[in-house]
Amino acid sequence: MRAREIDVGTRLDEQLLFVSIDPHGEAATVALASHPGGSGDGGIYSTAADFRSLWTAFFAELIVSQNWVEQMVRPRSVPSASERYGLGFWLHASTDTVMLEGIAAGVSFRSVHDPRSDVTHTVISSTTDGAWPVTRFLAEQLGT
Repeated sequence: MRAREIDVGTRLDEQLLFVSIDPHGEAATVALASHPGGSGDGGIYSTAADFRSLWTAFFAELIVSQNWVEQMVRPRSVPSASERYGLGFWLHASTDTVMLEGIAAGVSFRSVHDPRSDVTHTVISSTTDGAWPVTRFLAEQLGT
């Protein structure tokens, strides 16, 4: 069963809200806010559980087809010896592990998923540098 398509882009008090609804009808909000002045810095409006749901749905072909999953996680560039980049995802240098990360003034996050072992770890911090020590520790402990 595919996730239902809904309109995304509802304006609420000068913020842009994106909502994803899972196939069971439960709302899983993955929202971004935009500042009226045009900045892309709107903070983070997701939970660790939202990111787990995202990874599960992505690899189960509920968001895009298997062909697109394969295209998105295929290395497109190698910016460093420790990471590669696909279409929208950072990729581990030598495994199938995929990553999303973000940083802005007052917020940082990293979500890592290994599709082979189905292990996910997501760290969301309310400080600019708070996610990095924790996510490095988890990567070392979990081998992701």
